[in-house]
Amino acid sequence: MSHIRRVVIEEIRGKRFKIDGSLGRENNEVELRRINVLTGCNGSFKTSILEALTASLLTLTSPSYAKSLAYVAATLRMDELWLYKLLRDGFKLMVDDITIKTISEPSTKAVIIAEDSYRKRSLSRLEVIRKTSTSWSSWYRYNRYNISINVEKIDYSINYDFIALSMPNLLTQRFVNSFIKLISSKSNLYLFLLDKFGKVFEDFEIYFYRFEQDEFNRRSIIFAVKNDGGAMKIPIQYLGSGYLGLALMTLAASKDIVIYDNVESRMHPRLMYRAAELMSDAKNVQWIITTQSSEMLEAILNNVDLNELLVIETSTKGLLRVYDGDEANRRVKKLDEDLRGSCL
Repeated sequence: MSHIRRVVIEEIRGKRFKIDGSLGRENNEVELRRINVLTGCNGSFKTSILEALTASLLTLTSPSYAKSLAYVAATLRMDELWLYKLLRDGFKLMVDDITIKTISEPSTKAVIIAEDSYRKRSLSRLEVIRKTSTSWSSWYRYNRYNISINVEKIDYSINYDFIALSMPNLLTQRFVNSFIKLISSKSNLYLFLLDKFGKVFEDFEIYFYRFEQDEFNRRSIIFAVKNDGGAMKIPIQYLGSGYLGLALMTLAASKDIVIYDNVESRMHPRLMYRAAELMSDAKNVQWIITTQSSEMLEAILNNVDLNELLVIETSTKGLLRVYDGDEANRRVKKLDEDLRGSCL
């Protein structure tokens, strides 16, 4: 199990950041905890921070999972080209003792490099190459764009087992295939999921069933919904949107690190409390999430061990205010005001 101990957020897309608060150090270093919540107004760089952290970890995980991780993480921006765009715009972070930064390349290529911050030793290089194909209709020519991802990892002793996502607008088959590939690396996955879903979905009419092929021979994650005649099997795509979000969180908890944007999306407050209970119960998982919901923040503060909690309040000016769980609990009224529109 490998969690992130600390991060230094220097610059993302030309925006420089500054840490405020007793938990932030002069060099913008923040020591993360097991549950880390970014909260703040729209346009305050919450998603951008998750994007840059995700791109950084892509250089520090198994190269065989990079493409699937990048595709699932495309839900952060709902754009398959998100990684190429981010790297072209540029960022610089430090994750633990590793500096990750973008470097300038020709217009069809975007590159990140990771190096040991102290020994200045190269650890990994990730390239995203934009590819263009031309199609013709009877009236005009148009171009289609896609990307290829190549990871050259030099030091295989460093490995972060993570997943990054947000609630997808459309749960495509490619997303499902990529998601299954990522979580399938966990040993005893089926027993793990039965246990987790049994707790998270307790008292609901839904439970995890198994992985199987559907009638169209597509890989699927199957749930069972109780009804008067027993239970009906349904694929994950047909869950109600709130249940779907909670199910994706529970499946993601098979990884060491879960990065989740807008964690409360489409959830009723009752499901938000179940999500907070999941984060509290999954002791081996480090959560790095964002929320714009005062109800979700309240659910987290009421359910998790405050000693395991870090809250980072973002602002449109790039100022990041860092609070431990106890201080966030004392400041919850001010945080709630910010979430409801009194942004600074």
